[in-house]
Amino acid sequence: MLDAGFTSAEAGSVKVFVGKGCSVCNKTGYKGRVGLYEVMEINDELRELILVGASALEIKKKAIDQGMIMLRRSGLIKIAAGLTTLEEVLRETQDLVVAAIFLDDIDDMLDRRGLSVPAPAPRRVGRRVAACPVRPG
Repeated sequence: MLDAGFTSAEAGSVKVFVGKGCSVCNKTGYKGRVGLYEVMEINDELRELILVGASALEIKKKAIDQGMIMLRRSGLIKIAAGLTTLEEVLRETQDLVVAAIFLDDIDDMLDRRGLSVPAPAPRRVGRRVAACPVRPG
């Protein structure tokens, strides 16, 4: 649970669910979709970082400090609410976590060399994960 991104406190209290399968979902455990969203609200402080050409990592860190919920965290919240499964969230967000680590490494390397990459315009990111009535796993 900690590897997925839950805090120590959450890992001890969150009940993980698995798809139970029923006639509605054709025994798959999934029916319909639940959205996972990552939305960066641009305030004056973030706008200034963008305008001065701050790195994507700097902008991301500041947005998180100001309360932005990352895509994986959005999924963890839905897992805790029993709306989807851990497996589904991991499947849909794993590539993003790997990409984020890779990009952070590149950003660090560029910083060490005194280089930077222009920050991309912030955008809304969303993924949809399968959902169905679930039961504790």
